[in-house]
Amino acid sequence: MPRENCGKKPGLFGGIACAAAIGTVGPAASPAYAIDKVTCRNGAGYTEIHNETVHCFANAGHLTVYISDVHKINSGNNRVFVSWYRLDGGSGGETVEKWQTRHYSPRVIVKRIQIF
Repeated sequence: MPRENCGKKPGLFGGIACAAAIGTVGPAASPAYAIDKVTCRNGAGYTEIHNETVHCFANAGHLTVYISDVHKINSGNNRVFVSWYRLDGGSGGETVEKWQTRHYSPRVIVKRIQIF
């Protein structure tokens, strides 16, 4: 779709075509996305997000995620900012300092993490 027609074609596919024409589809490779999902190991100091399993992250940066039914976050050897929301409409974000744990009841959906 020519760039000058962006915004004139309604609907989802028009928007996708415009995004492709402008070059904004998908995350760009950038140092800001340096967080890695890693294999969890006891005592490794990784950031841990707990639901029915444990999701571990390492390295500084930020990452948009969708991790549902989260009941606990361990920061590990990291200072972490976590954005979350609940199905009842509540939402929030907080910084978890190194070696701290946060418990969530009711459980939350984590949408973004930033490791400093």
